[in-house]
Amino acid sequence: MTDADDRALFDLCARVARRPDRLIEPGRTLVGRGIAIAEHRHATWLQLEVALGCAGHWLVDGRRMRADGRASALAFAPGIAHGYGLEPASAGAEVLNFKLRVSRRWPAITRGIFAPALHGVIGIEPLATALRRMVRLSSAGAVTPALVAALIEVLCLWPRRDRVVVAVAEVDGIDARVERAMARIDAHLARPPELGELARHVGVSPRHLARRFAALTGASPRAWADARRVARARELLTQGRLNVTAAAEALGFASIHAFSRWFHRRVGRSPSAFRERPSGF
Repeated sequence: MTDADDRALFDLCARVARRPDRLIEPGRTLVGRGIAIAEHRHATWLQLEVALGCAGHWLVDGRRMRADGRASALAFAPGIAHGYGLEPASAGAEVLNFKLRVSRRWPAITRGIFAPALHGVIGIEPLATALRRMVRLSSAGAVTPALVAALIEVLCLWPRRDRVVVAVAEVDGIDARVERAMARIDAHLARPPELGELARHVGVSPRHLARRFAALTGASPRAWADARRVARARELLTQGRLNVTAAAEALGFASIHAFSRWFHRRVGRSPSAFRERPSGF
């Protein structure tokens, strides 16, 4: 990468560090039975995404690009039309993506430092891991130093025009006990554990866990668990494998009506409407 590209990346990282609210809709979508999104464009958003284990195709400015099941990294600059027709090529197929509110005059955009589309990317797992961490930290909707650090890590790991191999980065600063608590919540979303149960599981006092959890996520464990349930509901509805009733049951709701009211309060749309046209792409 040239010195000018280095400066452009530094400029982008500095801008999002100063205004982390530029981060929009970080998400993880399980492909399930498939994703079909009509071609569309974002006027002022840069969209970055990694697809793992996906077959099918992307549409980019009317051009059809094949997805062959290998790891792919794509960058859709503002104004670039894009759409999807993806299906799983292997178990656990997923798309990890996010958007940044940018200006077309920024050096990172004018120079196009991120590769528009790379397939069969070597060593992409550190980037995928960083993306998953960023998605998890953003679940509660709060901007924390840990979330900003995760976003900058992702930008620095992202494949660029002349660097296809993604470097491995050692990242610390995330409390291992909080990570274990997050994993416990994710594994029991139908009945999220209470604070005391989580504290016993990770071996610290409830007060200490609550304090560390809030420092990293900006939310209490209970609020974060609710946000993770929303994220999981979106995943289940997007992948099309489950209907609304089955999604409600998978998340521990006693009735479809309770699930629908809960989902609508948090997402602003009914589960059925979201299933027909999911957001995030």
